[in-house]
Amino acid sequence: MNKLRVLALCLAVSAALLGCTRQVSPEVQRELEQQFHTQSSSENTASTGSSAAVQQSTPSESAPSAPDEPQPVYTQVSFKAVGDNLIHNTIYLQAADRAAEGEEYDFYPAYSRVEPLLEGADLAFINQETLLASQVFEPSSYPMFNSPTQVGDTMLSLGFNLISHANNHALDKGVKGIEATLDYWDAKIEEGADILVTGIFRNEEDMNTPRIIEKNGITFALVAFTEHTNGLMLPSTSENRIIYTSETELMQQQIEAARELADVVLVSVHWGVENSHSVTDAQRNLAQQLIDWGADVILGTHPHVLQPIEQLTSTDGKSTGYVIYSLGNFISAQSAGDNLIGGVLSITFEKEQLSGVVTISKPVLTPIVTHYETAWQKNLELYPLSEYTQELAQSHGVVRNTPAFSLEYIHQMLESVIGDEYLDDIPIPAPAQDSQEETDSPQTEQEEAA
Repeated sequence: MNKLRVLALCLAVSAALLGCTRQVSPEVQRELEQQFHTQSSSENTASTGSSAAVQQSTPSESAPSAPDEPQPVYTQVSFKAVGDNLIHNTIYLQAADRAAEGEEYDFYPAYSRVEPLLEGADLAFINQETLLASQVFEPSSYPMFNSPTQVGDTMLSLGFNLISHANNHALDKGVKGIEATLDYWDAKIEEGADILVTGIFRNEEDMNTPRIIEKNGITFALVAFTEHTNGLMLPSTSENRIIYTSETELMQQQIEAARELADVVLVSVHWGVENSHSVTDAQRNLAQQLIDWGADVILGTHPHVLQPIEQLTSTDGKSTGYVIYSLGNFISAQSAGDNLIGGVLSITFEKEQLSGVVTISKPVLTPIVTHYETAWQKNLELYPLSEYTQELAQSHGVVRNTPAFSLEYIHQMLESVIGDEYLDDIPIPAPAQDSQEETDSPQTEQEEAA
């Protein structure tokens, strides 16, 4: 309230209380009102300016806030891969001996020690080197393999869900072998197995149906090719299909179709020279083509020994991928030292879900050893190299054919073929005190095996 108006009011009240009825003169009244209006206008102007200043100093209180930027969302998939599951008669006869009453075979004990290496994998790849057609053929070994279906059961129990039959033994039992093997896997899928099986196909439509699987928001495609099938060919009347590495256009179509549908394209190729750690020019040239067409990871099989790992860049420079030229054997009863040293390959795939960008970790190989006693492969089983001892190596039945076989031999081979860059951390063995002559010769033996 204006001070002058208060003063006038006080005078009026005082006059009334004192019995004074005299009013303020018109001249004084007009002067007081004029001063009041001037003061009031000045205060209103100051008040308005003050409000404006407050509004300008705190715009966030009146203006709508901008939406928060979306935060990146990452998901990961753990991937494992092994090489040739090569089931010799030693392995299935041993499985028959180990079977409980009422069962035909028990293959699990041969694999149990390496099961922890596969635990936690979202996806696990294996080259099932032998057909699983025991529904129509008796089990058989080299050179025309056929394995009990219980092998497949064990692989599923270990966590393998990416299975390739694209290899040189795919036609060992002809069309009936292919159909029986596919019948087995289809029955497992109908029972609920979330798996991809590729490499042998019922017909053209089956071959052209992309094998796609999704894990943790990342989609994967699996395609598989083989260099040959040991000179055997499908009958001209058969609808079955196998894709050979000589079918360049078909391979390119398969990979490009997979590239359109998947975040990650995995390619299995059965190629190279058996028992050789050396990569051929044909392997290198095809690997480059596969990367150019859209492959992210190339999983080589067939040589039955390990071969190097490399990172390749597409010819246009826009993408990169990894190739392991040979994963070696997963299991076998072969009789040379290098055939019995394999590995479990590990890769992590990570996808940023908003952008869709997928990154691939550097592959790491964890070595494994197939061990057996005596030259007749008694008590055959797999070991992680981290659990393998010098005593086991010296008692290995393969020493008969590879006298230099030892922990030092194994480590030297791994370092020369795979290299520290891609090898999992493994303990360095203490030098053998009683076999210095043997420890000096692994490279010679390796060259002989190659």
